[in-house]
Amino acid sequence: MSGKKRGGSVNLPLRITLTEDGSDFFLRKRKNLSRFQLADGSDVYGLVLETAPVSSLQRMLLQNYISRIEISRTEFLDRRQQVIDFSKMVTYGILYRNFDSLIFSRLLQSDLIRQWNRHNPANIIDDRTRINETFLATVLEQNRSLIEEVRKEISMPLIEAINNNGSLLPEEKNVQILSCEYFLQRMRPLIWFILSRYHESAEYSLLVDDIRINLGQYLEKAKTAEYLALLILELLTGAENTNLKARALGKKNGKELAAKVLYSESLRAGLFREMEAAGEQIHLDWRLRTLRGSTAGDRLEVTLYNRYSEYRDLKEKINSIKGLDMREKSLSAFCSDQLDSGSTELGIYYISYLQESCEKVGIRFESNVHQVRGGDVTIITLQLQF
Repeated sequence: MSGKKRGGSVNLPLRITLTEDGSDFFLRKRKNLSRFQLADGSDVYGLVLETAPVSSLQRMLLQNYISRIEISRTEFLDRRQQVIDFSKMVTYGILYRNFDSLIFSRLLQSDLIRQWNRHNPANIIDDRTRINETFLATVLEQNRSLIEEVRKEISMPLIEAINNNGSLLPEEKNVQILSCEYFLQRMRPLIWFILSRYHESAEYSLLVDDIRINLGQYLEKAKTAEYLALLILELLTGAENTNLKARALGKKNGKELAAKVLYSESLRAGLFREMEAAGEQIHLDWRLRTLRGSTAGDRLEVTLYNRYSEYRDLKEKINSIKGLDMREKSLSAFCSDQLDSGSTELGIYYISYLQESCEKVGIRFESNVHQVRGGDVTIITLQLQF
């Protein structure tokens, strides 16, 4: 799955903090916003949802209505696939928005638009241009066959290269082809209007080539969504196991129970019930921020808050694995070796794979672990700047 699933719902308890635009949108719709406290102690207004349509969340991400999403649960692994899909949806949402902004910016800098603006000073096209949505939709519908030709002209060389790539599995090829289609579908209507309006101009081929080149680069960037989702899942696994062991150690015969906790489903279920009744939760937080100026782009920060994690041990492990050269072994081979050895620390090593993947495509990645001063909460932070 490529994180772009249209149907279905996210069945996780979401606490969504809105941007200013997002708050304005819901207030205009007369939607009452809830006040709640996040894991870092901040009080905010936003949406509290037990389930949400995927399509609605995707639209909110694309419209830059969301600044933060927090999920709190005692147990996450019973929603394993939901966590993976949600994580990829957030990452893809940022990439879609980033790609659209990039293409529109490059279009504005093209000779075509510069010439238009010189000859039409009363109707210039810039990043503040607003065209009636109904008018745009009507024109695009009238030019639907032409726009489909433009779309194919952009995507077909990339799709052909994907199909001819012998190193990709059939499922991997399908994911990349779908990603290609979805990136194009999420470009703003004004871009398609300009491409269809000037498809016979001398600049048209240059614009199409430029979009195709950038689309190919974003298909590579999209691979980081999979690594990030797997890393988050493995860190959650480690946090859950640590919490279970800590709860078991507090009981009679604690050491014996702690040794069994990873293998006894009934013991795990009982401990989870106790922790849930006591309100002991892991908090997973996504923060989204659009950067301006010299650092223009989008930043995604994923933070895991957990009370019982062994702070010093975890910090040493993460610091020791940063920069580790993993190129000599494929991810699948490394995972296989870890499973054969019975290791439960696979998640720590995903950091190196994610770091290497980000470096190849120009995404800045940082990770760290620290502890709240005067408290016992351990915080793991993963930060990606696109």
